[in-house]
Amino acid sequence: MAWNRLQAKGAAAVARALAEPSVALVKLDMSWNCIGNEGAGSIAEAIICNRVLATILLGYNRIGDAGGILMGYGLRRNETLAEVDLEGFCALSLLWRGRESTGVMGLLGCHEMREDP
Repeated sequence: MAWNRLQAKGAAAVARALAEPSVALVKLDMSWNCIGNEGAGSIAEAIICNRVLATILLGYNRIGDAGGILMGYGLRRNETLAEVDLEGFCALSLLWRGRESTGVMGLLGCHEMREDP
């Protein structure tokens, strides 16, 4: 799905699919789609409840700090994502590159803050 200019509306459609329990997608490349903060919010909501997706590539989507905060919220509640590409993605990309091998939870420093479902 990379390079398709999905924008926020397309990201919302993808997010609706990701939130469906019957969807068994394990890798999603949404790089270079101009999803912006609104699209990031849609994806963030979807990955909270998704229990299958292991890899998501979201680089270069014109996502600012507001979208980064929303993505951080979603990532911290996701239990399956092992690989996340945030290249060109506000401050989170810098944190992701400098992370230790503790995965998304370690990146976000949220072990103690995790909410039980």
